[in-house]
Amino acid sequence: MTDAVPLRDALEKASQDLNDILLKAQEKFQENETQFVSQNIGILCGGLEVYGVLFKQSGCEDRETLEKAITQQGTEVKKAAAKLLDVEDDWSEFLRSIEAKELSQGDYIMPSIGDSISQEIAFTRVPTKEDRASNPLSLSSPLEKENPGASKYETVNLKDILALSTQTSSTLLVLNRHFA
Repeated sequence: MTDAVPLRDALEKASQDLNDILLKAQEKFQENETQFVSQNIGILCGGLEVYGVLFKQSGCEDRETLEKAITQQGTEVKKAAAKLLDVEDDWSEFLRSIEAKELSQGDYIMPSIGDSISQEIAFTRVPTKEDRASNPLSLSSPLEKENPGASKYETVNLKDILALSTQTSSTLLVLNRHFA
């Protein structure tokens, strides 16, 4: 993108949209801290769409390209980018507070590299519409097939995810903590 005004506008819109999502999540967290992760963490998934729109509007394919484009622009664009970084810092702080609350609620042992986990561990699956349309096998579960349209966020055990792997394909599990 060569025109600084649209890049500035895209960055400002992303900052505002991310902040709105964060404020909504913080409100839900304040309402019920103990149930936030199990019931409302999906609110934060809206950040994925915000970044998708930002990349599309900016004409950048990834974060590195976006940062390069910002460095080639003037002060106004750099100020807008700094606002986005401030919101990202607020997200990080919010996620740290959630983790601290979760850790304070029980006896947790922090995992180390190489540790094994139970295949009964539950994850929240948050597929996008595009992912479902392009590759329904990798993102749909037996639960969804039995009850279509029930919820776009569902809990699935690790063993169910691993069962999708075959001799010709493998399951890649990506755990997202932060979208920035």
